[in-house]
Formats: sequence, C-alpha cells, structure tokens
Amino acid sequence: SYLNNHNKQEIFAQSDDKVLHFIVDNKSVWKHELSGKLIGNVKTVKFLPSNQTQYLVVTTNKAYILNRIQNTFEITEIHNPKSLRLKDFLIFNEEGDANENLTLFAENGESFKISKSSETLKAGFKNNTSNQYITPLSTVILKGTEYAVLLDKKGKLTLQNAKGKTAEGFPVSLNR
Repeated sequence: SYLNNHNKQEIFAQSDDKVLHFIVDNKSVWKHELSGKLIGNVKTVKFLPSNQTQYLVVTTNKAYILNRIQNTFEITEIHNPKSLRLKDFLIFNEEGDANENLTLFAENGESFKISKSSETLKAGFKNNTSNQYITPLSTVILKGTEYAVLLDKKGKLTLQNAKGKTAEGFPVSLNR
C-alpha cells in the first residue's frame, strides 16, 4: 500500500513470511509479524482517541490498528470471531454509529463492524448471494446515506448501504 505523503515515499508491504514492513524512502524502518496474509490495502482510519495518524491492517483472522508515532507504530489487535474470506474492502466514513464502530464493506457485499470499545470485529450485513463485485470499490453519499458502488461482472450496478439496503432505482443494468 502506498501512502499519500508529499514529502516522502512511504509504503506498507508484506513479505512472504507474513511480516508487514513500513518502508520510508526505500528503507525498512519498522516491521511487525502479522497473523496471516494481508487483505486489501492498508487504510487510513480514525479509531483511537488519538491525534496521531492511524491505519487499519486486515488479515484473514485479525485486524490491526496501527497508531503512528513518527516512523514506528503502537499496535491494537482486533480479534475476528471467524476467518474472513475477503479480497478487498472499503471503509464507510459516514455511518451514524461512527463514534462507536468502524464499518468495513467487503467486495462480496457484506459489511462488518469493529467496536471501538471492545476492539472486536462482528458481522454487520451478511450477503446471501454469491455475487463478487469488481474492485476497487468506492462509495457515494446519496440523500445523507453512504452507499458502496457495486458493479458485478454481468454489468449490474448497485448502490448498497452497510445494512444491505439498495438505493431507490437500483440495481441498474449497464448492458443493453
């Protein structure tokens, strides 16, 4: 994952031995062994009541909040109740419960909540279909509600919120 820092080149990369490396200007300055393979990109989040920059790192069985202190990180481990079979995800920033939870939305149409108080991950919306959507995912806010923009391989475009509700007028077929 490349970080957007105009002064330095900063990268998170995972090696084959599951170690996450933080690389600044082509030099590894910090590392931490993860519990599994990295899912998606490292995302900037606001999770801890700190003014430091924070990142979310997700593996198949754990999530980590990295609280940045210069070129090192304090780590908060988030335990997942079950293995996550995801390829990618995005963060919903405009959820009504953002003070209590961090909402993740996966490429398979499912959502998850990370509790800021208990530091645990739980399922939000469970998708009962086998749809896999084209990544990367993005969000849009429509009438005050945040939706994931989902496009499947058959050309069906859907706007879906974290509770599984589809926006009015969707899905739309892009194939005519």
